Amino acid sequence: MPLERRQQKNENSSTRKGNPGESLLIIGLLTLELFFSQSESLKDKRRLLKSIIDQIKARFNVSVAEAGEQDKWQLSLLAVVAVSNDSAYVNGILSSVEDFVERMGKAEILSVKTELR
Repeated sequence: MPLERRQQKNENSSTRKGNPGESLLIIGLLTLELFFSQSESLKDKRRLLKSIIDQIKARFNVSVAEAGEQDKWQLSLLAVVAVSNDSAYVNGILSSVEDFVERMGKAEILSVKTELR
């Protein structure tokens, strides 16, 4: 089955209780506070962070942005967003992104926050 067709089917498969035919949209937000121990300047941090963001985008179908600590040369707040009609899928993707960033070893994860709405 083509990917486009499967996605369309998934979009229409879940409904909210009490609203027949209305699609349920799950938005997942993963917030990672990162520490760059090998960074010696903002330029170093931005280079490392760009690499992390590019690799996440290449591997996962998510949106990624630096959401805070832009002016600190060893800290960053990274926001990752995934959208689907299946909360288990969104939770799994965000968990996989967290594991992926940890395995990369370019930054230490200081804190993690996951929200589903």
